[in-house]
Amino acid sequence: MSDVDNLPIDVATIHSALARAQSTAQIEALAEVEQLLRGHIALLLPEVQRQVEDLSPRCGDWYRGTAHLRAIRAQVRHGLGDSSTDARRQIDQLASDCRWLLTQHEAASR
Repeated sequence: MSDVDNLPIDVATIHSALARAQSTAQIEALAEVEQLLRGHIALLLPEVQRQVEDLSPRCGDWYRGTAHLRAIRAQVRHGLGDSSTDARRQIDQLASDCRWLLTQHEAASR
């Protein structure tokens, strides 16, 4: 178990970071938003991983969840790229991934 597994998930803070990701345009600010999103993804990933592992293996939700988690892990390894277009695309993808993880977290919390 890593240190990140013991940190609380602050839903309001994550929503704030997602809103900031949509409204930020300057490349310098995008780097900061990228780090925020990566941090939130790191917090949410272990919990959602456990949720997916608890599903019946080889059911549709298990396959979709496993594939989505694999894609998220691959995406967080990418940087912002060499252009503002690349950076914007990366931020949009990280925000989408973070939003999906947060949705899974909120669904499990109900």
